[in-house]
Amino acid sequence: AHHKEFAVLDGNPPCPMLDLRHRILGQLRCCRNCIHYDQIVAHQCRERRAEPVDEKDHNNYCEYFDFARRNYQKIERSEGEISREDAAKEAMRKLLGD
Repeated sequence: AHHKEFAVLDGNPPCPMLDLRHRILGQLRCCRNCIHYDQIVAHQCRERRAEPVDEKDHNNYCEYFDFARRNYQKIERSEGEISREDAAKEAMRKLLGD
């Protein structure tokens, strides 16, 4: 038998969507998203007081965690080139028959 775990809040019935949200958002608080993450230092962390974490891309509760601030640049497309977002929307339209 396959057992699924769901988040239970205040005794209410399990909510699969809430559980999914927690699993996705929880993965954001990981070493790779931290300002202290650095691949070339010991334990890939510049914060010497932090305890070593084995799985750098999984959720953890490091007390020194702080989100890294990154500047993303918009990709300029040539005329006629379709974006991934537009391609996905078009695929959904075709799939749903819109």
